[in-house]
Amino acid sequence: MPSTRNLAILAFALILLAACGGAATPAKLVDGCALLTKADVESLFGQPVAAPEHKEIGEAPKDAASNAYVSTCNYHTEGDPMRQASILARQSFAADEALATLKSTQEEMKNAGNEVQPVSGLGDGDGAYWDASFKQLNFVKGAVWYIVSADASDSASALENAQTLAAAILGRQ
Repeated sequence: MPSTRNLAILAFALILLAACGGAATPAKLVDGCALLTKADVESLFGQPVAAPEHKEIGEAPKDAASNAYVSTCNYHTEGDPMRQASILARQSFAADEALATLKSTQEEMKNAGNEVQPVSGLGDGDGAYWDASFKQLNFVKGAVWYIVSADASDSASALENAQTLAAAILGRQ
């Protein structure tokens, strides 16, 4: 059964499909499970994880008026289905649109009262942030906005876990 957090991420992704803009064709569609692997999550948690739950929403953005494409991949440990790690990759038509959407959403999260902290040195531009309210690390690389989360008992550990997974993801690009 999907967790509340995963359902919130999926609902958030559906809302983001309406955003558009940009100036370059994406090279290929992102695959969340190719970027965040079972081995990454098992290494992080130190225990086996079940097969991933993989979802794809939308089609390849063809022009500035196209909706975004979203790929998600969620893992949970075999012994505790509530111990999870996930990626949501939202691919836009162009990098400038991805970064603008990330920054706009960051402002919306702040205005909604979420605890949002900037994160430096991650991805492209200066828009990377940690949303402590949802325990999600948000960053852009190229035309893709990534949302990464990894379960932990407290926000600081969850951020550290998400940064570990983000480094693995960025290393595959």
